[in-house]
Amino acid sequence: MLSQNVIIMEIGIKIKKLREGKKMSQMELAYILGISQSKLCNIESNEDKSIDFVLMHKVCQFFEVGFDYF
Repeated sequence: MLSQNVIIMEIGIKIKKLREGKKMSQMELAYILGISQSKLCNIESNEDKSIDFVLMHKVCQFFEVGFDYF
């Protein structure tokens, strides 16, 4: 069974891969999501584990993926 930290780390990595796939900067995506660039950086590097449902919903909508992608 995976620990919660591993699952969250994978979410950050997947968000980063989606962002890079669209050739977007952290600043651009952070603006779209309504968060600071530093918060996005911390999410992508697993330093911030406070990814809530509303933020994940915005990520899924923007990248057109379902919650099950993460």
